[in-house]
Amino acid sequence: MTDLATGLLNQYRAQHPRARFPPLAQKLTSLRDISFDRERESVTSGHLQVSNRGFVLRLGASGNAARRNFTIAHEIGHTFFFNVERKPPSPLLLPSEMANHEIERLCNLFAVSLLLPKSTLKSLLPELNSGPISLPRIEQISRRFTVSPETLIRRIKSLGLFQNPLSFIMLAKRHGGGREPVVDIIASPLSRAVVEFDPSELFLESLSSGDGVDLTFNIRLGGQTLFVNATSKVYGRGPGRYSVACVSLPEPPNL
Repeated sequence: MTDLATGLLNQYRAQHPRARFPPLAQKLTSLRDISFDRERESVTSGHLQVSNRGFVLRLGASGNAARRNFTIAHEIGHTFFFNVERKPPSPLLLPSEMANHEIERLCNLFAVSLLLPKSTLKSLLPELNSGPISLPRIEQISRRFTVSPETLIRRIKSLGLFQNPLSFIMLAKRHGGGREPVVDIIASPLSRAVVEFDPSELFLESLSSGDGVDLTFNIRLGGQTLFVNATSKVYGRGPGRYSVACVSLPEPPNL
């Protein structure tokens, strides 16, 4: 899926050499014969249907620009499971296979590869890895690419681009029901510091999107224990809610 996303981006860049890159996902829909049904809204974030000329995409009424951008990119990914040389496009898989979790995972991979291509993210290495990382910096980069902080953080982690020995990024999200939040820690592989924390403190049910809470983290480094203050901020709504904290060491670690 990454190669397919790269190919589509290269096709767009060849046609629009001076346009913003990477482009908003909506700019790429014509390359996959996708039109928008602006008269009807989807009950979900997005719904793709086959039409005589290609595909029709209906978008949900809710969601911010980042959510809309990701949804469109995800649905573009679904078109690669159809033979678009035929009109209307014909599915390349059985109906039961088209709707399974693996296809959704692959379309998510396509979306992040499209919106946050590795070649472009590499140019951010100095910005990510020089000096302590902060929530405002994460938010600024997210807005630049029109993606959510969660999408940016997970993409940076998957590509192994975070090499900042002064900072940790912590993302907490509850995956269904009353389960304890799952916390992903993004840290430099060079850092020998260990962060100690209570997952429940990073994800408070009482907080709404945009709310923050001040926390103190215990960081073990060598024979020392450091107490570092940081702010955890909540993003999203409903079951998609998550929180992010950027934790910075008070002094350069001894690598």
